[in-house]
Amino acid sequence: MFVECTLATAREWFQDNLGAGRQYAMSRDMLHKMRELEAAKKVTVTACPQISTISGSQAQVRTTTEFSYVIDYDIGEMGETPITRTREVGTILNVTPLIDADGETIHLTVIPEYCRVIKPNRRVEYVLPLSRIATHIECQEFTSYNMTTSVTMKHGATVMVGGGNPSDYESKDAQATTGFWLITTTLTKAK
Repeated sequence: MFVECTLATAREWFQDNLGAGRQYAMSRDMLHKMRELEAAKKVTVTACPQISTISGSQAQVRTTTEFSYVIDYDIGEMGETPITRTREVGTILNVTPLIDADGETIHLTVIPEYCRVIKPNRRVEYVLPLSRIATHIECQEFTSYNMTTSVTMKHGATVMVGGGNPSDYESKDAQATTGFWLITTTLTKAK
């Protein structure tokens, strides 16, 4: 599952264990604390996907939205036409499990990605070349975070991976948001 919260809530939840790019096993107490924070509407579960894959094969969970924005104007016979770009905003998680010979230990290669639009948007005045009309372009700014890590865990364990953008932790803005992937593994036998 992917959860988002303010930095103030993350600091409350993880206390001294907060840090970008961290990955560690989640104790029952930390999972219980997350449920309490969720009930108090301090933590939002934004994605709760389930996927299956076989040992050694990569699986991907993608919860994104295409976000379009104007970057320039094209001048043609029909006048000025906006040129747009799109960018995926949201979360992507790539995982590759490798089951140990003991049948209980799982080695995961985890690649989480997180991208969001930074608000407020900057407005830039732009003069259209042909008509010489002044207009405003909403300049979108994005923040992205990704990492690659390996985690070893037992069947049924939950691990936290991620922690948002490293610059978030230097922020004095306690209302800034961050996100974490909580991954729980379950082994099933092939029939």
